[in-house]
Amino acid sequence: MSGGYKLYGSEGASDRWYFNLAIELPTDKFVDGQIIYQWVTYEDENQSPELTGAVACKIEVGDYSKTSADQWKGVTNLSS
Repeated sequence: MSGGYKLYGSEGASDRWYFNLAIELPTDKFVDGQIIYQWVTYEDENQSPELTGAVACKIEVGDYSKTSADQWKGVTNLSS
């Protein structure tokens, strides 16, 4: 399964990120209704607050129309 979103830094921005969620597992490992969630955190080399954040992508097994993407700005600890 695969899903992705184009994320823009601000309204009207022309630059974007494309976040793609892709998982390869045997079919029997996927359970309908199970939520699969993947995220990345990012920062520039100077750790500027405006260029630091996280992006996450969610998909529900069995209903691929139930996907979403979230974006946070600033230092974000998604593992907690």
